[in-house]
Amino acid sequence: MKQLIFPVSGEVASTKLLLDHLKVKVSLTTLATEMESHPDFPGILSVSDILSKFGVENLLAKFDAEQLPQLPAPFLTQISSHDGIGVYFTVVRKIDERQVTYYDKETRSWKTAATENFQKNYMGLVLLAEAGEHAGEADYQQHINAEKRQLTLQYAKLFILPFISLLAMAAALFLEGWNALLPVGFTLTAVLGAMVGFLLLWYETDQYNPLLQQICTAGKKVNCGAVVHSKASKIAGISWSIIGTSYFTGSLLFMLFSGITSVQSLLVMSGLTVLAAPYTIFSVYYQWKVAKQWCLLCLSVQFILLLQLLIPIAGKWHTLAPLSSITLFTGISFALSYLLPFLVITQLMPAFRASREARQNKMKFNQLKHNQQIFEALLAKQKAVEESTTGLGITLGNPDARIKLVKVCNPYCGPCSKAHAPIEELLHGSDDLQVQIIFTATNKEDDHRSLPVKHFLAVAESGDNRQLKEVLDGWYLSPTKDYRQFSGKYMLPDGAMARQGKKVEAMRSWCDRAGIKATPTFFLSMPSADQTTTALYQLPDIYQIKDLKYILNV
Repeated sequence: MKQLIFPVSGEVASTKLLLDHLKVKVSLTTLATEMESHPDFPGILSVSDILSKFGVENLLAKFDAEQLPQLPAPFLTQISSHDGIGVYFTVVRKIDERQVTYYDKETRSWKTAATENFQKNYMGLVLLAEAGEHAGEADYQQHINAEKRQLTLQYAKLFILPFISLLAMAAALFLEGWNALLPVGFTLTAVLGAMVGFLLLWYETDQYNPLLQQICTAGKKVNCGAVVHSKASKIAGISWSIIGTSYFTGSLLFMLFSGITSVQSLLVMSGLTVLAAPYTIFSVYYQWKVAKQWCLLCLSVQFILLLQLLIPIAGKWHTLAPLSSITLFTGISFALSYLLPFLVITQLMPAFRASREARQNKMKFNQLKHNQQIFEALLAKQKAVEESTTGLGITLGNPDARIKLVKVCNPYCGPCSKAHAPIEELLHGSDDLQVQIIFTATNKEDDHRSLPVKHFLAVAESGDNRQLKEVLDGWYLSPTKDYRQFSGKYMLPDGAMARQGKKVEAMRSWCDRAGIKATPTFFLSMPSADQTTTALYQLPDIYQIKDLKYILNV
């Protein structure tokens, strides 16, 4: 069921399996976000980069098929699908000369097969991985808790109506005993019908959902898409899936509103099931003779409709009362019960489709945005800084690095604080990056920004990079910016701050000449063609600092 609510691609699912076997804690939502934002996704290079990001040492290499039994498992590789058309990732958790145990994406289960047969489908690339000492997601518990809350909320939304129905059925059996058996059975078929209809609607909007794929491609003659997306799948522009889901949900609501054992509700349903019966014949005939493919979900609907026809006949519900006994309240309940789900579903379906398309478009946009050539082309058109930054502010990372990032900020700026952690991540991931921080503060006594800035500069002046990092983290990662409390925690020698006035004035002068209008403002170096000079260009608006980890390959 989780695969239905939180669907992920096969590449993400395989990478999560590998991480789980390596006992590396990374939440599924974080992994999916990171991988789908990678410019090489869904290629295997994206897996290698993401594993490295989470502290998993890995090696991507070509091996002959005969070498596979000698490789340390678990490892990730690519194999061809059963039909020989597609290629997908799989995790091999055990392999020797005779047998291999691997995850079969098509059946969504672990499979043991002959090594010889597996080698025939092997595509030549293997990603070997080993967890580092501190491997994993930094905020794993926080993210996994959020994931669990979201999953619980989705379950609640999905099962609230079936749960209420079960309570109503239990109450009917308790109050009326065996006399309620057939009405309860009919109500249960309505619950099942609504659930199958929901799956059909989901398939219409997301036919690549892993769980639905497993159901809808369970055999050579099973192909839900051939039926659900056929010409006969709609009537008057409305899909049979919408009509069917509205019908079953409406039947369920009507039974609950009118009473499961109400004579009027049973009389109405006995007539309605007769009217719905011809659709069963039409659907089965179409799948058998026209489409020549079977839709398991559609067949489930026909089976439920058949049960709903037989139950009223068995109970002789049509003889319980004359038609004249149907009251105005029953008529209004009937109309609202069927109209409400129909209106809700027809309104939500376009929203679901738009949401899915937006997610796909966002993924494609990120892949384009994170393409290095596109980034460099956009960067070269941005505002260039002609003023030298030599000797200004604070310098972190490799002073001789080829790549230089300049951050212009205000110590009390919220977005500046949020950018601190991603910059630390960039520095941690690359030995070829220099970060220079320039502050917009002035040296005026009434400028409250100058005190923390002078404090930072005084620590940087000491040359203790470890202490400087601790001080910057202590300021930027703190939820409140209280300099009095901060200065009490990070003490300075007497006179250290007094020496920083000219440095603050130099930074302010540079900001004025560079035309800094807002903070944070970022500039990035672009090595020239001859690698002798670099220019600083303002980071394009569509990019955030966290995007640079894909572009700079750090």
